[in-house]
Amino acid sequence: MKLRYAPTSPYVRKCLVVAIEAGVRDRIDLVPTNPWRPETTLGRDNQLTIRLYIFTSFY
Repeated sequence: MKLRYAPTSPYVRKCLVVAIEAGVRDRIDLVPTNPWRPETTLGRDNQLTIRLYIFTSFY
């Protein structure tokens, strides 16, 4: 499993705590991501981003 994260995200810390408690931390690959950089591939990998773009492009 791949977890893309921004170092300052509080949600990533919560996900990691749950993963450690569930004993699956060793199955998660951490991938540092800066969502504000133009060359990021976050939009390609995150389907929610694509849907939000389509939704907002109609308005």
